[in-house]
Amino acid sequence: IDNQVYIDKTFAGAKSLTVTLDIQTESTSYDWVYIYDSPSSTTAINSNKKYGGTTRQTHTITIDGNYIKLIFRTDGSGNSYYGFKATIVPNY
Repeated sequence: IDNQVYIDKTFAGAKSLTVTLDIQTESTSYDWVYIYDSPSSTTAINSNKKYGGTTRQTHTITIDGNYIKLIFRTDGSGNSYYGFKATIVPNY
């Protein structure tokens, strides 16, 4: 599985982050997004729920703190699904 980090960012001074994830992938068996709330964390905050799937969905996630790392895991096969868009709003 290929892992691609799409964002690894600290929003200085933010008390929390509101993440809106718009996503559609081949399936959660092949392509999904994981979100981390600490640069040293080895467990995603959504480790029990893979964001993805053939139906386009929107998820809103609140992260306590000012850090986010978003990783897209994929098997690398070609397809014509939407993919994902993440909108991150820092809350000060």
